[in-house]
Amino acid sequence: MLNDKGNFTFDFDDIATKAAAPNNTMLLLCNPHNPVGRVWREDELRKIGDICFANNVIVLADEIHCDLMMPGQQHIPFASLGREFLERSVTCSSPSKSFNLAGIHAANILVEDADWRRRIDKQLNINEVCEISPFAITAVIAAYEFGETWLDELRQYIARNYALVREFIAEHLPMIKVTPLQGTYLVWLDCRALSVGSGALAAKLYNDHHLWLSEGSTYGVEGEGFLRMNIATNQARVLDGLNRFKRAIHGR
Repeated sequence: MLNDKGNFTFDFDDIATKAAAPNNTMLLLCNPHNPVGRVWREDELRKIGDICFANNVIVLADEIHCDLMMPGQQHIPFASLGREFLERSVTCSSPSKSFNLAGIHAANILVEDADWRRRIDKQLNINEVCEISPFAITAVIAAYEFGETWLDELRQYIARNYALVREFIAEHLPMIKVTPLQGTYLVWLDCRALSVGSGALAAKLYNDHHLWLSEGSTYGVEGEGFLRMNIATNQARVLDGLNRFKRAIHGR
């Protein structure tokens, strides 16, 4: 992607070059994006489709954070944009992020093409991950049928946590830039002004202050100098983490 002062966009030229390479047959689309928190617009998704379809590239859409939108944002499923988008993509989602159900080991694979569905089903059986427990089935049904009010309240809570992060960092750590968060509960922090590598900074936070943030370099060389912060917890813990972060940076 391209980073324009914290506003992340697709590098369409780079994607087109890679899509044209014969050995590249699938694009993994993270929608909304982890770690930068972008919610992709319709025109952006359509341009991705145009590039991939012209080069016979399948789109595998990872939409696991699709329910976790910030206020004013709307998730657009890639497969919803037309018949070709539906037929030439596979969508993966799960109730695990939206409803805190990762422990039930349940996920969804949405695939229109009958041959792809057969091949995916075969591979799931080969790997012996084709069945989930009766408890998981009940939990998934309960989440999707009765969890709307809870999910609405969760989104509001995460939005308040994000506002707290922005306000705290602006006041106490102005050298760190908070990437605008449109979706997910993961805040992408630009710490490059500290002139400390992601790994070293993350290690200092963890070892000296017992604060565990993800180092940006995990996500590639473009993530060097960034940290990823998970704010899907109660506000007291978020504030405690921010104070630990402040003490680490100011050497207290």
